[in-house]
Amino acid sequence: NSLNYDIEAITSITSTPTTSTLAPTSIFKTIKFNDTD
Repeated sequence: NSLNYDIEAITSITSTPTTSTLAPTSIFKTIKFNDTD
């Protein structure tokens, strides 16, 4: 369930044309950490 919420957040961030390169990278790293936790 936590993964689903994180993924939804990515979609919102990726939709942002302001930080469409920095945001996804940072978010993905956070998700990877959550996945291992």
